[in-house]
Amino acid sequence: MDKSHDWSLFSTPNPFLAQSTIVCLGAGQQASAGPSPRDRKLPSYALVYISSGDGWYTQGDPHKKKRTVRAPAFISIPPGVEHRYGPDKDGWSEHWILFNGAGVQPYRELGLLDPDVPVVSLRAGTDGITDLFAGLRTALSGIGLRWSIEASVATQRVLLEMLSSNPAADAPVSREMQVLSGLKSDVTRPISMADRARLVGVSLPELRAIIRSSTGLNPLNYIVEARISHAQVLLAETGLTVGTIAGRVGYDDPAYFARLFTQRVGVPPTVFRQQQSRVDPA
Repeated sequence: MDKSHDWSLFSTPNPFLAQSTIVCLGAGQQASAGPSPRDRKLPSYALVYISSGDGWYTQGDPHKKKRTVRAPAFISIPPGVEHRYGPDKDGWSEHWILFNGAGVQPYRELGLLDPDVPVVSLRAGTDGITDLFAGLRTALSGIGLRWSIEASVATQRVLLEMLSSNPAADAPVSREMQVLSGLKSDVTRPISMADRARLVGVSLPELRAIIRSSTGLNPLNYIVEARISHAQVLLAETGLTVGTIAGRVGYDDPAYFARLFTQRVGVPPTVFRQQQSRVDPA
């Protein structure tokens, strides 16, 4: 068993970092890994990337159902879940990463760390993932806040690559983008959500599912975010009055628009314009 390329590193990141983003607690590689020696529970999230070989995974459901793992694939393991995994007799190559923090939730919203789907097969040609682990190894080799931030960024790059390499997303990706693009083009129109769904050619439940899986938002929040984003551009790039901009982004009541804008952006439209305007005052 060749262990010349094996490595493992652990980190104790700044606790304040965990309150706002993802912190990496450790990562490693086993070029020819054997099975985990026992059932175990982890205090953090774990993600195991299998780059070659086949094997199995079990977690603490009543019957310990054995799930097949065929590379390329990843196993996502939530904290506190009893589990075990390992390769078939020919072995496999694995990379693993431990992480936690407030920044995990958005990835869960996007369906990446679904506890009901712990094993996810990936597309072929995912060499970029192993390259990302090389960067993670470098970050974990350092000590201090700067390197904790580097490890956080590297961890999120791994998670995003896992998300984009999931073939389950391949078929609907272009359709989802078409739906979201169509939805955004009519975002300022004062129509019902059911009408919006009809205009982009999906049912209302489908529209909700597409928006949730693609953005982590519900349809209403998506519409509001898109409108406020457009309003920010108009405030920065034009000399239109706040009332005119309110109407252009779909709000008949400028006072309501101003309150909503302040809620979402943190400052009123007039202050945002003072801060961000690119228009030469005449």
